[in-house]
Amino acid sequence: MTAGVAVGARLGFERATEVAWARYLGLGELARRGLVFVAAIGALLVRRPDSLLRPQFILEDGAFYTATWFANGPLELLFRPYAGYQSLAIRVAAALERVVPVALAPLVDNLLGLALVAALAAFLASDRMATVIPDARWRLALAGLVVVLPGVHETFGTMVDVQRLAALFLIAFFFARPARGRAGTLADLTAVAVAGLSGLTGVLLQPLFWWRAYRLRRRADFLVVAVLGIVTLVQAASLIVDGRRSAELMQPLTIAGIFIRRLFLDWPLGMQVGVLLGLAAVPLVLGVLASIPMLAGTLRAWWKLPAGVRGPLLYAWLAMVGGAFMAQRDGVNLAFPQAAPRYFLVPGALMLLAIGAWFIRGRPGRERTGAFVLVAVFTLGIGADFRLPSLPDDHWTATSQCIGGVDPCVVPVYFSPTWDIRWPGVEGEYEFPRPGG
Repeated sequence: MTAGVAVGARLGFERATEVAWARYLGLGELARRGLVFVAAIGALLVRRPDSLLRPQFILEDGAFYTATWFANGPLELLFRPYAGYQSLAIRVAAALERVVPVALAPLVDNLLGLALVAALAAFLASDRMATVIPDARWRLALAGLVVVLPGVHETFGTMVDVQRLAALFLIAFFFARPARGRAGTLADLTAVAVAGLSGLTGVLLQPLFWWRAYRLRRRADFLVVAVLGIVTLVQAASLIVDGRRSAELMQPLTIAGIFIRRLFLDWPLGMQVGVLLGLAAVPLVLGVLASIPMLAGTLRAWWKLPAGVRGPLLYAWLAMVGGAFMAQRDGVNLAFPQAAPRYFLVPGALMLLAIGAWFIRGRPGRERTGAFVLVAVFTLGIGADFRLPSLPDDHWTATSQCIGGVDPCVVPVYFSPTWDIRWPGVEGEYEFPRPGG
């Protein structure tokens, strides 16, 4: 009787799954994107419910972007360099936050941050990615994978680190088929421009688009190259005006060791496990040695990617790793478990994609077993990091009312006191934060 019930339940589940999948495929492209978007928003809110229930600013979001709209005009702030480059998407978000009461600004910021992740998931699940992932089930799986990535506590549900999402979008956009019609092309070019002006990833990744335009010679590709060329000129001008340059590597070998350990051990295991390893004070040499199997397995996994995907993804991986490495001075940021994951989000996601391809395309036996072990490591990290830690309650609703007011005040913002908003009052001059000097 029990066996019969179990078999009946299994068959019923399979039938329900088939019906649900058929209905999903029967929807129009726009409806499918909307469904994925809504599902992604729901999953992200489960991961970080405090982004909706107790919204708080994090790091630069409050001190540099939102607060300055109360002290300066929008045209000055829209293209003011920050840390040497432009951050257009965050500036636009700050402009929208200025429209609502200051108490609601973090809520708008968080919702926009979640919406960008959900929009990326919907793009990955769309038919535009069918050129490289023909099976809609795997596109949907890839969209779900983005939603559950580990090490995203500074990226998902905030706008502060949107450049990582911009990089993932540009990499996916490289493989996507062109949009249809003038409106679709204009939307694509706008998205590329905003992503390219939200960090330096557009500059680092543009050789991919040059190569694609030369190879395919499509009008849409030449337009994208033109937009990224303008982006590069703007970012270069920002670097010159702001006077920033790459960090001078004080101890490159030590930084390389920290980087290897963080990328191939701590990030796959998740931030929560990484914090425990940091507290355990594991010697760097042991950490690097423990990373070698993951490094070797990842190198093997790259060769299971389709030939037309392998080269571009490898270039993207090297560009993101190189950019993050050159941004270091003494490795302090990399050694800080709560801050380090943001540097590895993009290369880590590409690693996971390659390992997934190895698991799917690998031959049965030892090869499939090796891929399974690496997938299990990432699964542990995804599980450990699924529920993102809540930010401390800085009582934003009560303390932020003085922003834009007559009297000076200090409004706590995580990470306090470094990123507190120091409102000077209407008679004072607001000082822009300048991290690193």
